[in-house]
Amino acid sequence: MTTRPTRATVAGRAYLDLQNLARRTGRPTDELHQVYALEGFLARLALSPNADRLVLKGGVLMAAYAARRPTRDVDLQGRWMSNDTDHVLRVVREVASQPLDDGLVFDAATAIAETIRDDDVYSGVRVNLTGSLAVARLTFHVDVNVGDRSGPIRSPSSFPACSTGKS
Repeated sequence: MTTRPTRATVAGRAYLDLQNLARRTGRPTDELHQVYALEGFLARLALSPNADRLVLKGGVLMAAYAARRPTRDVDLQGRWMSNDTDHVLRVVREVASQPLDDGLVFDAATAIAETIRDDDVYSGVRVNLTGSLAVARLTFHVDVNVGDRSGPIRSPSSFPACSTGKS
């Protein structure tokens, strides 16, 4: 039997806050947990030594500006790095392992990677990650493309959190 989360832990508070937010807004709780996990991964990326090598693009970026609904993955463009599957896996594991007091626990050791879009000019690597927030089990993937041009690289900036409204 799973123990109900309490406000006594960071994970429990985050879980219960997201549950309350879901009730207030009518959004599905699992969607908010998923968005919280993606945002937690991005917060760790911002603290990582690899922050300047991975640039956010795709659905999470668009969702942050309300340009589309939240997505279930993170799309990144790799800069100054190899698209070797083992190398990208190692970088994503390093990011997921960054300590942060948000209640999320990523299981970086069990992350697996695979080549995607192998036939394209610019193939990429998909890393599948699992994690938890209190009793919620979370899964998502990080797609890293190396070599494709996605436009000018902007300076680092923050964006509003989809799950909490904070930046």
